[in-house]
Amino acid sequence: MIIKKLKILIFKIIFIIVSIGMIFLITSCSISDILNYDSQMESLQTKIKIEDIDNNEIKSMKAQDTNIIENIEDSEQFEISEEKIRDPFLPEYLSNDADSSEGGSIVLEKIYSEDNLFYCEISFNDFNYKLKENDQFGKIYQVQVINQDSVVLLKGDEIITIYIGEIYYDENNGN
Repeated sequence: MIIKKLKILIFKIIFIIVSIGMIFLITSCSISDILNYDSQMESLQTKIKIEDIDNNEIKSMKAQDTNIIENIEDSEQFEISEEKIRDPFLPEYLSNDADSSEGGSIVLEKIYSEDNLFYCEISFNDFNYKLKENDQFGKIYQVQVINQDSVVLLKGDEIITIYIGEIYYDENNGN
């Protein structure tokens, strides 16, 4: 009977040891990890330094931030006005000044064909444009038709025909 109890006790001990071993195996934890946990925590606590916060230093940093913000607000460099915002629909090589809608002079420089498309070169207020049918320039002009020796432009409801070398003066100044 004692032997039977001894066998049961040994079986229970082996079962507990195997169970703990399986837990370590499943969790990828080793006995050395458990034994070193306390020493690891102590080394982590010594590595982390808590510095004293100097209120004067914080105040001086806030003052510097305030000065920087005031300088930015006072600076003309950071002012945004409608004149400085680039029109996203204009090609990059053109500025807003080049495509002003104030009207002026339009000169049809030449007409040519490239890749089975007809193009015209138009000088508008001393800026040159390479345009095809339905292209817009000067915010108010659109190329409607390109003929052999002329171009038909649309300005609002007005139709304008310009011949090669002809100078067209917009007397309405884009209005």
